[in-house]
Amino acid sequence: MSRTKEETIKLINKRYKVLRNFSEGGQGIIYLVKDEQSNHPSIYVIKQLKQNSKKTTSDKAIEAACKHFKQEANILKIFTQDGISQIPCYKNYFELDKESYVVQEFIRGKTLKEIINEVKHLKRFQLVALLQDVLSILIRFHSYYINSNQHAIYHRDIKPSNLIWEEDKGYIVIIDFGITKYGGFADLGDEVELFYENHSLFQQRQYEQEIETVYDIDKTLLLAETGYTTFGTPPYAAPESWIGNVYPSSDIYSLGVTAIEALTGQAPSADSTIKESERRLIGDELADILEKMIRSKTRKRYQSAQEVLNELEPLNAVGNVLNKRYRVVRVINYLNQESLYTETINYTYIAIDTQKFSREVIIREFSPQSQDIEVLQEAQKIFDAECRKLEELNRLNIAIPRLLDYFSEDSNFYVVYEIIEGRYLSQDVFFNQELKQNWGEQQVIQFIKELLITLDSMHNCNCLHLDIKPSKIVTTDQGAVYLTGAARIEEISNLSSNPHGGIRITNPVGTADYMSPEQQRGEYFPNSDLYSLGIIAIQLLTGKEPQTIGDKLSKRAICQALYRKCCILDYVSI
Repeated sequence: MSRTKEETIKLINKRYKVLRNFSEGGQGIIYLVKDEQSNHPSIYVIKQLKQNSKKTTSDKAIEAACKHFKQEANILKIFTQDGISQIPCYKNYFELDKESYVVQEFIRGKTLKEIINEVKHLKRFQLVALLQDVLSILIRFHSYYINSNQHAIYHRDIKPSNLIWEEDKGYIVIIDFGITKYGGFADLGDEVELFYENHSLFQQRQYEQEIETVYDIDKTLLLAETGYTTFGTPPYAAPESWIGNVYPSSDIYSLGVTAIEALTGQAPSADSTIKESERRLIGDELADILEKMIRSKTRKRYQSAQEVLNELEPLNAVGNVLNKRYRVVRVINYLNQESLYTETINYTYIAIDTQKFSREVIIREFSPQSQDIEVLQEAQKIFDAECRKLEELNRLNIAIPRLLDYFSEDSNFYVVYEIIEGRYLSQDVFFNQELKQNWGEQQVIQFIKELLITLDSMHNCNCLHLDIKPSKIVTTDQGAVYLTGAARIEEISNLSSNPHGGIRITNPVGTADYMSPEQQRGEYFPNSDLYSLGIIAIQLLTGKEPQTIGDKLSKRAICQALYRKCCILDYVSI
């Protein structure tokens, strides 16, 4: 007998506590859950396939739905075991009371669809980085061999709502593997092809719309009541996929449509051309690549993800070797808040240090907004001064990423850091909100003290951070709390020439929600960092969003709240 809804909400499989429903439809439910058996707060997504919820559902549809559901779990399990990143990690699969469940990693972030709705269109450098990011994942999929009979894996449902921007890690994660297929033809391709041959164009379109309606919550869970499988989402699905055929170029088509929507705000139809006004924004090279990706005939498209990557390589630094040493392998952080909502462009790269055992490093690139000689001189002055401070901090061995190198090339300025792996504070903030529990005073006190020790050393070297926020604070597996990210060196990218002579700074360094009033005016002091830290402390103690705190509390009130709650004023200078 199936459990009642109330019993399900309490606990699934005597282990997973339901926090809330993400979505629910005729044959499936997606839950956000907490693992009650974990020693640390662990939040997952559970997808449930309900086989007995509709008596009218045919046995064939149920059988096909179960097959696809198990296939999704199997694909995630294989990818997770092989360490493939940028997908949700597989955690568990089980069946209870004739209903199937898959437990997977919860990916916290905005979908590309949500980002497009907010910003309307992406910049050129963001489009190129997005394409490279997703294509690199598709290369892994398409080259995957499950066994001697089943070759490549195709996703078949690439679209903006299936791409999640994970801000902490600075890259895209692909979700929704429910209609992913092992290579060749789809399961019911012959039946679908027969349906298309024997029905009018109007009936075909009705069928496609029916698929969209029945798959109302998640294509990983449902099958159309007709018993036919789905092959993607209009208008992102390639034309050949609607008769059951699928190739590497089918995913490339879907990505091309997605990228053009990110540029224009609207998904194009097959064989569309990019408007001249939009071509001017992104350049003919990128426009030509996008148009070729969405050709209706597969033979006129790119045939592999690697082929598209090769075409994109001249359009940014990926593949370049900087300072005759660092080979850039990918762009990260390209859709972070500071890149989306300002005109400032700061590039962040993962690179291979070819002189140090091929270790991975992070490289930040800063480019002034003007090539005026006075602006470049000011940029060089800031760069030299801030890098000397960072070198001095290296000798103190404090909990910040170690500066490994710095250099300038072609009026661009570069700093090279070690990579710090660990758990971001932003994850804890999210868990606090979902679990409706805040940190205790002693926990906040200890956490803030560790960060204050780091800040004290930085401030003694006349080095300000100026962008302290949860996504810049990382706790390593060894328990060390690192302050990553910004320093005043980022001001280089905000330098521009003044039309009336002199230099102007277009935007203050930092993130608005955590920025002190004087920092918003472009005035930087040590207690600007303390303000940001105070916002975080109150956020952890109260669960309030930073914009709410900033509206209601002045800087003095924040410091007083810190004093009352954490008693840390002995460690700071207000």
